[in-house]
Amino acid sequence: MSAPGESELAVRRTPVQERAQRRVAAILEAATGLLAEVGADGFTTRLVSERAGIPIGSIYQYFPNKLSIFAALLDRVTADVHERMREVLDADLDAVASWAELVDGVVDAYTASYASQVGYAALLPALRGTPELYAISQRSNEEALALFFQRVRRMDRELPDARLEEVGRTAFEILHTLLDRALTTSDPEQARIAVRELKRVLKGYLASYFGPPRAGFGE
Repeated sequence: MSAPGESELAVRRTPVQERAQRRVAAILEAATGLLAEVGADGFTTRLVSERAGIPIGSIYQYFPNKLSIFAALLDRVTADVHERMREVLDADLDAVASWAELVDGVVDAYTASYASQVGYAALLPALRGTPELYAISQRSNEEALALFFQRVRRMDRELPDARLEEVGRTAFEILHTLLDRALTTSDPEQARIAVRELKRVLKGYLASYFGPPRAGFGE
């Protein structure tokens, strides 16, 4: 069976009335809990129907398959990430001592957002194995990258645009690779260590382009 195209992952009907919006919210709420319990492989629309108390036919009115539910959950996660990032990046420039503080803020925004989304870690295998879901994630990364480097430009960095883009993409690949480690461990201490080391690696990489951050780097 061929993988679904992105059009097949889209919501079939956009809920307009309040009752429909509540129904879709209930579907997604049930889905997040199930993902945390059974993982992406064990996840089915029938289980969602049973958990949400919504007829499976009604679920198919909005979501054609389980991957379309995953796509909706991924959209919700990325929207939350971007909102948190904007809060960090829109702060008063005078209140930010260096680009290293921006790195801390961005990593913390991602970590807090993903940690608050029950079941997100269970989405990761499906994300890696489904090109259409991965494409959604990549678009989100592009938007997040643009937000970050708009702010870096406001801090008067002189790196040429082409090089800045290359550096940014590498930095975000580092971020997501190491953040996956923090998300998939069941040990809170190991998760904390993973986030600490992620910040250290990112700062070490970016320092070769932006200059050393202020004293206290890596602590």
